[in-house]
This record gives sequence, structure tokens and C-alpha cells, in this order.
Amino acid sequence: MKKILLQFTTIAIILLLAACSNDEIFEKNGNNPAPNTGRTLSLTATMPGNKSDGPTTRVDLAQLGDKSIELTWEETDELQLAFVQGETKIKSTARVASISENRKDAQFEILIPANINTREAFNLYGVYGGGGLDETDPPLVKLPENAGNAGSLAAIKSRKDVMLYFSSKDVKADNPEASVVFKHLGSLFSITFANAITQDMLDQIEAYKIAEARLVG
Repeated sequence: MKKILLQFTTIAIILLLAACSNDEIFEKNGNNPAPNTGRTLSLTATMPGNKSDGPTTRVDLAQLGDKSIELTWEETDELQLAFVQGETKIKSTARVASISENRKDAQFEILIPANINTREAFNLYGVYGGGGLDETDPPLVKLPENAGNAGSLAAIKSRKDVMLYFSSKDVKADNPEASVVFKHLGSLFSITFANAITQDMLDQIEAYKIAEARLVG
């Protein structure tokens, strides 16, 4: 299993503390939110490509007319989270609580672990896809196995080859609402080949078929 330690100090995402606009409509998906006990963080997560942060490349995948790949949230999606406060590192999970009408934004109700001191700031890292976070060292991310041999978007989706992440530093429990924009960890390319060979070309290939060859030099 390949692993990579994300250098969150150099690729940290700005934590947006503004709440969602009033015209944003979220659909409840039936997941029960965590009780508001002062240890709950309400997180709005946005897919890449929704706020001028780069090309759009169960997160659902769909190919658009311009060949770009669009990512949207699904009701069964789950994030793996790493809470880091000093030497304390705790792995947790959070399921989608609600999804916006265009399915590009999702809300998560995150329960802050008991070992995290809510009187002090902590760092929060989130990952979707791949092998998730390491059990013993949560900020360590496990890359997907054999990610280069998927033959379709359906295969990529089912295997969760597309990895997304966010990083938020100095999160405070007394500010229970936050927004983050996911980033891609890696790249997803769509390449289409057209077979333009003619019968005349095939006839010439057959006429000059090479029986054997020797490498020199």
C-alpha cells in the first residue's frame, strides 16, 4: 500500500467563515445530525470547479459536452477526517447531512472527538477517496492502488480513485460554522482515440509486414 504525507503547511486551504447564502437550498438526506452540544462543527464542503478554483475535472462523475469531468455529491458520501491538536491525532468520519440543489455543495455535521480540547484551536484535515487516512497516523494519506488502469468513469467511481482533500488550520469550536473547497490530489485525464485507418492503409501494412527485427546500437 503506497502512502503519502500531505504537506498541509504549504497547500493549506483558506477557511471561509462566512455562512451559506440565504438562496442556497439544501436537500436533507435522512442522516441524523449530531446534537448541538458545543462539540459540533457544521461544515459546508464544495466540489472543485464551483468557485473559480480550477477546471471541473460517492462523489458522482459525469462527462460534459466539452469533455470535462464534473464532480457532484451523493447522499451516501462519507469523509475521513483527522483532528490534530498538538501531539493528539484522532481519525473520525462524517456522512453527508444535506446536499445543495446543484449537488456541488454538501453539509456535514461533525462531532468533535472527546480528546480534543474545545477551548483551544485545532487543525482539521479531510479526505475523500483512495485508501483514506492511516489508522495510526491520521494525517498520513493512503493512495489508491492501481489507479492508472481504470477503463471507465464507472470503474473510477466504484473504486474511489478520485481523491479530494481539504485542510483547515486553527479551527475554533466557538465558531461552529465553516466552509471549505476541496482540492484534487492527483489528476484525472480523459483521452479519446479515433480510428481513422483506411483499407488502403491496411493493405500496405500487410504488404510490408515485418517478420523479424534486430535492435542495434
